[in-house]
Amino acid sequence: MNSAPTTRRAGMTLVELLVVMMIIGLLSVAVLPALNRNPDGKRLRDAAEIVSSNLNQQISRALGSSNGSASWYAAEPAAAGAGNGFAVIGLQSGRPRSSVTGSTTVSGSGVVLLALSGSDATLLPSPIQFAGVPGEFTAVSITKVSVSGTAAEDLAMNRTLANIALPLATTTPLPYVLSLPPRQRLQVSAPTLQNNTCIDLSGSTIGVWGFSAVTPLTLADCKTLSIEFDKSGRPTAAWRQLTATGDWKRSLLSATAPLALLIGLRSQAGAGVVATPTTDDPGANWQNPDSRWVILDPRSSAVRIVENSARSTVPAAQEYVLQTLRGL
Repeated sequence: MNSAPTTRRAGMTLVELLVVMMIIGLLSVAVLPALNRNPDGKRLRDAAEIVSSNLNQQISRALGSSNGSASWYAAEPAAAGAGNGFAVIGLQSGRPRSSVTGSTTVSGSGVVLLALSGSDATLLPSPIQFAGVPGEFTAVSITKVSVSGTAAEDLAMNRTLANIALPLATTTPLPYVLSLPPRQRLQVSAPTLQNNTCIDLSGSTIGVWGFSAVTPLTLADCKTLSIEFDKSGRPTAAWRQLTATGDWKRSLLSATAPLALLIGLRSQAGAGVVATPTTDDPGANWQNPDSRWVILDPRSSAVRIVENSARSTVPAAQEYVLQTLRGL
């Protein structure tokens, strides 16, 4: 007895095709907004990678060199519009300078006289150290260095109450070492942050909140930041050229005082904090969940990229940075 022949369908019916198209449409409505929700995320991640690569390049350049290397980051002028004078776009290199050494005496009024060349004098004030005297002081002019009294105290450069005045007689020779900031290296081309991204100095810090032994130092007051590496590739100091006066200040980097550079949007650099960020008023870069931190860790000379904890203060925004450093 013959069985009834079976028929096979080839393809889909119109109803099945409509059902598939409807499912695809529903998925696109649900998924595409999520994919497009963070249009700045990739740009900021890429910018952080560029800054990280630039710092690693300076470390490689410093290895085996005669006196190390340095980075050179200059903020855009406030008149440039977006960035408010805090946005760094160009990633230049620098050359460390040799220190100036000499010997002097202390006057009866507690003033140290120096004999510097005119070219060195243009870089003052600069950090100065005296043999046998703990801490660093500030050379304020070509003719004298005020080192006594509380007016000359500079806690940012390791001054303490124990070394406010020099404990020496006025006739005692006093050797000194005057540190000079790096000079900018001439470059035909250098990496530049594009697509409205930048290093936001208004949120960047020397030291990390909750991790550093001292209160972290903000970089909002500087128009030029230079990071110095010794010939072993270790980051040793961050030089700040102050916006208001053009003076140079040096802050030592250490295991407890790493450098934290905030990578954000150029249009938000230096912006004020807002209670509820919106598209029209996004607030500061550390309120942006897409921002990144590039951490330069002097303990290992490693450069790390850490996500931002979007909060209304810099200490809270560095929460993931703190967790990363504690976990090392």
